[in-house]
Amino acid sequence: MGEYLDQLPERVREHVRLLVEPAGLQDTADADEILAQGWLEKNAAFEHHTSDRGMVGVASFSRGESTGALAMTYSGSIVSIGPMSDGERDVAYASIGARRDVPQMSVKQDSRLGLDVKVDEVIRFEEGPVQKTSPVFAIAVFQKALPAAKENAALVEVTQVLTERFVSINNETLHG
Repeated sequence: MGEYLDQLPERVREHVRLLVEPAGLQDTADADEILAQGWLEKNAAFEHHTSDRGMVGVASFSRGESTGALAMTYSGSIVSIGPMSDGERDVAYASIGARRDVPQMSVKQDSRLGLDVKVDEVIRFEEGPVQKTSPVFAIAVFQKALPAAKENAALVEVTQVLTERFVSINNETLHG
């Protein structure tokens, strides 16, 4: 293995290896290392930007919860799940461009989670921007309750910041 790949949790390591072809890379040890380096940088950015905005990590998020959440998947995608409004939520799914087999950014108002969101499980939607995601690596929620409109605005803002940072990481690692 290598310097970066060895730092990934085993469950993520295997998933990252599956992303070599969809990312348009040649199947070499260098490709695994490039993707692993990018993933580690994305995870650090996710932890930094969520913590910086008063969010904390949780192991699960109930689909019936009135508040929202932000998730990062094994493949390095971001899923922003807005607060509940009349039984539905605004959801944004950002694949951040490393993969070429999923949409860059998909947003669906009036989304409904199919199941609770849990670390190490896929997110499934009854109605959503995608049917399901890759397994979830991290989930962050606001530590302090916010009014729904403020929480939604904060989720949009942190999603935008993370999306821009993740694109920058891809440019530095995949194309740099």
